[in-house]
Amino acid sequence: MSRPGTSSCRFAAALDVLARRNGSEASGEDCRVGRIGAADGDAARGEQRDETGIMLRVPRGFVVTEVMPGSERLEALLDLADSVLAQARYIVSEIPTAFESHVLGAFDASECVGFLRYIVQVIGSDAGRPPVVHDAVPLTEGFVEAFGVAPGSRRRGIGSALQAGAQERCRALGCHQMRSRSPVTSIENYALKVDAGYVLHPSKENDSYYFLLKL
Repeated sequence: MSRPGTSSCRFAAALDVLARRNGSEASGEDCRVGRIGAADGDAARGEQRDETGIMLRVPRGFVVTEVMPGSERLEALLDLADSVLAQARYIVSEIPTAFESHVLGAFDASECVGFLRYIVQVIGSDAGRPPVVHDAVPLTEGFVEAFGVAPGSRRRGIGSALQAGAQERCRALGCHQMRSRSPVTSIENYALKVDAGYVLHPSKENDSYYFLLKL
């Protein structure tokens, strides 16, 4: 989607402010894929702690971890994503407004049973809007670009664990909100999001709604 030059300049300026705040080198031309690392923990208690110190509660016997480019786990994850609403393309797509991009996977041994890709971006940048600045810092969001659970593994808490993992990571990064968009046919996803406290806003794109959660 093309954007007016003024909006692009505002977006770049917003990233410069965030870079100074975080001490990083984020820019409008640099999409950084950060590594959180494999989760570890006591599977009997259903808890995992990742390298950032975030504690996740997952179904017993499963592992939720960040999946890195080029890994065997990514291939398994892409196979699953391709079978769930043909989402594999959303796992690997380049998003110009993203200055962080992460892919989480849920695994039963080597089998991928769930996936979630989220990006971090300045709120409104994907629509060409100027940034909303609060306390001299542009507000950012975690946007869920792809999400799904294998049909045979649904209603077991795997989707909730993936969503919670993304939320906690985005909260740690200082994001103001989480946002996603889903078609009305995703009945289980709607139930999960509503139960988690998301609010809804109609989308202008086909029969879908945006979900938003204040972090």
